[in-house]
Amino acid sequence: MNDLHYEEDYDPQEHTWDDWSEEEEEQQVQCLYCKDISPSAKEVLQHMKSAHTFDFQNTRKTLQLDFYQCIRLINYVRYKVQEDASYSCTTFDKNDSFFKDDKYLQPVLENDPLLFAFEDSEEEEEEEEAFDLNKVEPTTELEKKLLSLLFKAKEDLNNLQGQFEDYKSTQEEKAPWRERLGEHLENQIFHVVVLCLTLVDALCVFIQIFYTFFHECQAPLLLSSSRRWLFIAFEVADVVSVVICVVFLLEIILSLVAFGPKYYLPGWPHWKLHVFDAAVVITTFILEFILKGKEREVAGLLIVFRLWRIVKVIEAVILSVSYTHEEELDRLKESYAKLEDQLKIEQQKNTELQQQLQQQ
Repeated sequence: MNDLHYEEDYDPQEHTWDDWSEEEEEQQVQCLYCKDISPSAKEVLQHMKSAHTFDFQNTRKTLQLDFYQCIRLINYVRYKVQEDASYSCTTFDKNDSFFKDDKYLQPVLENDPLLFAFEDSEEEEEEEEAFDLNKVEPTTELEKKLLSLLFKAKEDLNNLQGQFEDYKSTQEEKAPWRERLGEHLENQIFHVVVLCLTLVDALCVFIQIFYTFFHECQAPLLLSSSRRWLFIAFEVADVVSVVICVVFLLEIILSLVAFGPKYYLPGWPHWKLHVFDAAVVITTFILEFILKGKEREVAGLLIVFRLWRIVKVIEAVILSVSYTHEEELDRLKESYAKLEDQLKIEQQKNTELQQQLQQQ
């Protein structure tokens, strides 16, 4: 049969779940006994039941076939039909040798959709439970490896589903404008701007302390009319410091609006630092209006603690560099694999040439 292709070098790790999903949507399902094509596994099973008197689901239940045995049964029938188009056996026994032959774990029909859809078809028809992997007893080394891969895939799937549900619960009530606001607040450029404002605020506080110190010391050079610029700098620094403090307080409020209370609760990345950051900003803002004189100026230095954001900036830079290195490493691995294959080919050619020379 020209429509059937035996896949000798099959590697399940070469295909991702997305690849299987796309292929399953694009390809149609072929009958086990003839060339009839159906758009779904459910319909092809119904066709085999009516046209060939073969009830796959009933056979599966009667013989109590596990997952591997179902795969072997499908591939066995396809293999027999490939050898003889008139093959029409629909009665099988649990003790048939092919049920333990690893040869039939490899698909006969390339990307056979029926191998990945017969369970879904049973769920659609009778809403029965899927296989319990804990009850599967592998009898060969290949089955053990496949079972371990299935357990790993199931665990990863459960983790992803849990993460998705958590993400979904946090996003259901979140408006699009809040998402955009959160993206801006967590942007690396925004963190750099905050760091710059923090340094400017610290500089303003030092200017105020510097002026107050020399003013109380009655330094004649600084109090002369020619040095009035220092007094102006003091006043400007005072205003700039208050404005920056208000901007920081506004940032705290916007973070609460964008991310909600969870932003400051356990479970959120760096939540302790966020609480510390908010405490520093709010405390500094309150002290700006409560304290006077030197105490107020020294209290303004509290804002320097906001420099912890350097950690987030460094983290973002490290992640960016690591992603770049990973991509470069993947390219190098791919190039190495190609060179290795080319080397094997050249070595094989060299061996053949040596053999020819020896024969001559």
